[in-house]
Amino acid sequence: MKRGFYGMVVLFATFLVAGCNKEDNLNIVTADFTEFIVENQVDTAYINLDEKSVTVFVSDSAAMRNVKVIDYKVTNNASLNPHIALGDTLDLTEPLVVYLQTRQEYMWIIKAEMVGVDPIETGTVTIPNMNFDHWYLQDDKHWYPDKDLSTENYWWDTGNKGANLLGPKNPTSPETSFVVSGTAAKLHSTTVMGVLASGSIFLGRYVKTSGLGAVLSMGRDFDSRPVALKGYYCYHPGIVDKVKSPYGNMEGKKDYCSIYIVLGDWENRVKIDTNEKIFLDIENDPHIIAYAELSTNEDSGSEYLPFRLPLEYRDDRIPTQILIVASSCKYGDYFTGSSNSVLYLDEFSFEY
Repeated sequence: MKRGFYGMVVLFATFLVAGCNKEDNLNIVTADFTEFIVENQVDTAYINLDEKSVTVFVSDSAAMRNVKVIDYKVTNNASLNPHIALGDTLDLTEPLVVYLQTRQEYMWIIKAEMVGVDPIETGTVTIPNMNFDHWYLQDDKHWYPDKDLSTENYWWDTGNKGANLLGPKNPTSPETSFVVSGTAAKLHSTTVMGVLASGSIFLGRYVKTSGLGAVLSMGRDFDSRPVALKGYYCYHPGIVDKVKSPYGNMEGKKDYCSIYIVLGDWENRVKIDTNEKIFLDIENDPHIIAYAELSTNEDSGSEYLPFRLPLEYRDDRIPTQILIVASSCKYGDYFTGSSNSVLYLDEFSFEY
């Protein structure tokens, strides 16, 4: 009797465990991605169910930190944590960890691979005076980084006209001693009536002084797609001693310089008005096709440093205009920076 009782207990326990296992199996609800589509992808995303990973393929020129999600599909109505809405942009410079959740939680990896696409054939266009060897002095007062001010040669301009209101200060001037070759550009920030005047150089024209700032017509005609902008720079940042909102927290810190290139398909020149705070919107301007920037607050020492700015193309449009801008104070348009920062530039060129 005792033996039979124990046997019945064991049999009941075995049945109970088997029943629980069966119940657990019924409650397991898997969650997988079945589709993942991003903007400007080159090929269909690869979904590895065993490794639980999604790999999207984009072109070499895609901005990996700004991959826009067009659509995705998951099984069993799984929820995604963190949530990704259609139209969101993902930074896929590093693999992104997400979780698909049903009754269970499944870890997935979303990553991107860049694959080559056939280059768009355009001409190899150059622009005048990219080596900054030619300079023109107007009225013994204003330095221009151009051979002369003819339509053919007047491509570059500076903020010198605004800084020279009370006399020739020329924050941007030719440099003949400290060079890579020939003549270089020296961008030395200063102050005018207590207001910061950053050394600057840009493709376009200085239109007029506006209050304490300036109206600029930025850009020149250009219909090519270079791979990168190259050149040499040497930067000596000062300590920020002039600040305006929204950069008041920079006071007392090292200044930053900036060199950037933008390709776009604007119908007209880009208007900048620093007094009215009208600037180029790099992130959201739909006309922008490609962009690259160098920005640093590191002192270059006693030698020029080479730089290469690979252009990140947002699509396959052909540009109509080009902007190249450099400044000894990155936030000089906001009247913020050091009155003692110096940036030397020399031997710019395009890589095709």
